[in-house]
Amino acid sequence: MRDFQDNHAAHADKTLIKRLLKYLKPHRGEFIGAFFMMFITIFTNLVLPLATGWSIDYMTRTDVTNDQKMLALAVATLIGLVILMISVVVGFFQQRILQEIGQDVTHVMRKEVFEHIENLSIGQINLLPVGKLVTRATNDPGNISDMFTNTIVNLLRNVLMMIVIAVVLLILNWQMALLTFLTLPLILLASSIFRKYSRTAYRNVRTNISELNGYLSENLSGMKITQIFNQEEKKVQNFKVLNDKLKKSYYREINTFGIYRPIIWFISMIATILTVYFGVTTVIDGALSVGLFISFYIYVGQFFEPIQQISEQFNALQNGFSSAEKIFDVLDTKPDIVDDVDAINLKKFDGQIEFKNVWFSYI
Repeated sequence: MRDFQDNHAAHADKTLIKRLLKYLKPHRGEFIGAFFMMFITIFTNLVLPLATGWSIDYMTRTDVTNDQKMLALAVATLIGLVILMISVVVGFFQQRILQEIGQDVTHVMRKEVFEHIENLSIGQINLLPVGKLVTRATNDPGNISDMFTNTIVNLLRNVLMMIVIAVVLLILNWQMALLTFLTLPLILLASSIFRKYSRTAYRNVRTNISELNGYLSENLSGMKITQIFNQEEKKVQNFKVLNDKLKKSYYREINTFGIYRPIIWFISMIATILTVYFGVTTVIDGALSVGLFISFYIYVGQFFEPIQQISEQFNALQNGFSSAEKIFDVLDTKPDIVDDVDAINLKKFDGQIEFKNVWFSYI
């Protein structure tokens, strides 16, 4: 029988998402509410830079008295504080809803995995390392919960932020906006390469964690036998091999992410430098006010910030997908022994055990 914990048959992302979404169905109302709250936080993030630019343009006008400027500054500050408070309150309730959904999903998934393991035959259980089964029922559902709680919503939020900010940049100054967007093909290329290697790296990490947990569980439960036959040194060496293997897989994961993030940062800095150069030129030519240029500059930073966050969220997403692959490998394993359709459920029965014509002897 194959060890389903070491099955590396890659699941398509669409298949994994489709199977994972069934765990969200009981909470679709709350999830939609959290999604709506996300739009409120996006709106608050978009209003402040534009309000800042308008305030700067108003404060530098020569046809406005100082009293009017101070009054406008006070009103703008008050509005900004109100917007920030709304963002904080909405963000609190959004996170609370998502955390509750994540815990419910973890609870249901752990129960489902445990019940399925309980229905496997004795022969199957004996061939499966206990540590790997423990990982499937504890750590992996937690990773999927984190994916539902933080990753997916924030990923959607960042994508929407990029789209909305792109529209705002085009409205403010379409020439400078197109100049900023010239770097997007490089970002898409880097993200495509990163996606390929990060998925493999995360899958290897999850597999090596399972192997190490399985080895620990088997050896701790069989420590008496190990000591009786004086095999401590051999077991330590075997553990060292598995531990080193896990460390190397973590290093590959770190290197994959460590290369991607600086590349995205470097590309975003190129776009920012180009924006500043041509933006200052546009202001000097009188085609753009100082305040709107500052707003444009802030929006450019907000445009590339979600891209850098997406890299981290993509890490968490790959971690969740890797855990989902492991869990579904367990759930897709069919028990060797299945009750007949007309099997009688013997939860309680009365009777006695009687031995007849039983004998024992040494030959």
